[in-house]
Amino acid sequence: MDREIKRLRKKFFVLSSVIAFTVIFVVMLVLNILMQVYYNTELKAASDMLTQTAYANAADVSTERIPLKVSGNKASGDVIHLADVQKNDSGDNVIEKDPSTIKCIKLIGSIACTDDKAGWYCAGGGIGFELPDEDEDKPAHYIYKEYKFNREDTEVKIDFTSDDDFLEDGKNIKTDITKVSKGAFTVSAVWWASSSENSSALSDKSVSLTITDIEIEYLGDNAEEVSDNNSTESAAVPGSIEQNDAGDYIIYRDPTTIKNIKLIGNITCTDEKAGWFCAGGGVYFELPDTDKDKSPKYIYKEYKFNRDNTEINIDVTNKEDFVENGKYITADIADVSKEKFYISCVWWASSSENALALEDKSVTLTLTDVEIEYLENVTIGSSANYVAPVRDFTQLDPSSIPDSLDSYSSFYFITDMNNDLIEINNGNSKCSFDTESAKALISGGNIRYTADETEYTCTIKDNSSVKVYAFIGSTQAQQSNDRLLLVSVLSGGGMMVILLFLIYFISGRAVRPISQSYSKQKEFISNASHELKLPITVISATADLMEKKNGPDRLTDCIYAQVKKMGRLVNEMLSLSRLSEPKRYDDAFEEFDLSRTVGNSLLYFESRAFEEKKQIISDIEESVSIKGVPEKIGDLVDILIDNALKYSDENGDIKVTLKKVKNKAVFTCQNPCTGFDSEDIPHLFDRFYRGDKAHSNEKEGFGLGLSIAKETMELHHGDIKVEYKDGNVLFTVTL
Repeated sequence: MDREIKRLRKKFFVLSSVIAFTVIFVVMLVLNILMQVYYNTELKAASDMLTQTAYANAADVSTERIPLKVSGNKASGDVIHLADVQKNDSGDNVIEKDPSTIKCIKLIGSIACTDDKAGWYCAGGGIGFELPDEDEDKPAHYIYKEYKFNREDTEVKIDFTSDDDFLEDGKNIKTDITKVSKGAFTVSAVWWASSSENSSALSDKSVSLTITDIEIEYLGDNAEEVSDNNSTESAAVPGSIEQNDAGDYIIYRDPTTIKNIKLIGNITCTDEKAGWFCAGGGVYFELPDTDKDKSPKYIYKEYKFNRDNTEINIDVTNKEDFVENGKYITADIADVSKEKFYISCVWWASSSENALALEDKSVTLTLTDVEIEYLENVTIGSSANYVAPVRDFTQLDPSSIPDSLDSYSSFYFITDMNNDLIEINNGNSKCSFDTESAKALISGGNIRYTADETEYTCTIKDNSSVKVYAFIGSTQAQQSNDRLLLVSVLSGGGMMVILLFLIYFISGRAVRPISQSYSKQKEFISNASHELKLPITVISATADLMEKKNGPDRLTDCIYAQVKKMGRLVNEMLSLSRLSEPKRYDDAFEEFDLSRTVGNSLLYFESRAFEEKKQIISDIEESVSIKGVPEKIGDLVDILIDNALKYSDENGDIKVTLKKVKNKAVFTCQNPCTGFDSEDIPHLFDRFYRGDKAHSNEKEGFGLGLSIAKETMELHHGDIKVEYKDGNVLFTVTL
């Protein structure tokens, strides 16, 4: 195929490929942007849901409830407050301890009966275990041990190591505690209640049983493990407490920040004749003496539980009801020691049957919790010695956790508006934060956090009382984006390869008619040129005979001129046709001196320039050699110099140069040409094109010279370009 056709096909291929690539790139870019927006929207929605989950499970920052139990006070034991334990759908308490490591458990609570006539009363339930079936394809069995509280019982002990008191469907079975599931066991709600006045009923509504705590005693081999677990349990309860030798509870909170103290407990009396009964003690504080060398004083506020009381309030801000040494005094809570305060054990108990006694042994008062209400603008997080509880999603109400959060790794922190830590929730992540690490993350102002190859993005929101720092693992979204990008690149690349093959095939089909037309045109020109040679030769010979017979005249001169003109046209057409077939000149390439070739052409044109009153100014570097077809390069130089003389202004100077630049020969030919139209430049190398239309008939030539020059450059893999500047036309040839 001809070089022009190849160039045309190449241009078509490149242009179509660029368009196809641009379309594919734009489509993929838009798709990736849309997916990025989608993933970011999903991530934001998950972050909002995590924030709402935190709000739904956040504690009241102005109130704090502290269990009056010292957790883990034995190396081989554990105390669990049932108010902090998760419950299942049946209302049973789920104790996440391995039953096979436990020796026994003690249920602590109180039983009461509103029927004064009842001589006895009792209530009970069960401790449940899951027993896997020997056939793994079958569901597990559920077995249990019964517990029962009788009148006056405040605690009941259940032996886990006994293997003959398990029940299944109401029937005794014998099994080993080591065979049950190790994940957890349950302490049921009250199943039945009965009294002497209603012994046939299984649900005597006059009898109530409240279980507040569980004491766990582990097997000897598990003591060290239990000790470690206890430290975790203590950290999970905000504000661990202590008991002094007198049995008083030491509460490490700043009393000056407290508005009200609520004591929660229950009072019972075993004397059925008692019409009323009560018991009490004191909440006391250290009051530093004005003389710093003296010991501090202790002042207190009394508390008193009457029959049926389960809670009583103590107004800490009331200055009038403080007591010192049994006498009421006026004092300001702002003056007491800020480190701690005390809740005494029961100081006295009395009843209608023993009104004069200060220690009526028939009356029992058990304090289970203390609820602290802080002053306005004071939160539990800012309270002295407060330790934020550490939880995870398993300790929250499952209904408050959206299912969509299962797709993300997440955790959150709750603080008050002063950034004092209220709660740490490790969520469903693998992270394990304590107070120090959580505070460091918050105070660092980090909106991104990376752990376990998961990158978390933080969103901070507040509702005027608390702030929620919600961390959502964005690695899943990023991985999805990366996968989408990879798929886009691979699919886009595959589509591009397929399109390139299609475009190449289509481009061949598209230029085929042009190629065929061009081939026919070239064949026609070649045939026509050959066919015209014979008539021209005959006409020339006839003119010679006429001139010999009749002598020279105007007629023969005209014939000679036209024969010469037609011969030049035929030669130029044949030259163009041959230059389109580069293989014809494969053996004609040789190393030759271009400087000499240009010099010879200049000598030829100098006489013509003199006759036309023009001047050729040359600057030819010596010994510039190239490899090519000397005859064709000579024709190229002649065409450019002839063209410059032909179209230059009158008395104009033609400037010709030849230089060696970066191992390439650069030949230039410049001539002044006033009135040249720059719009002609793109067409100068077209066949039969003549730019100076006004004088084209006056100039010799057919408009093929520059076309031949262009084809010559194509043959030699060189470059020819033309530019018009400052009234001069400049041709530059690079070989």
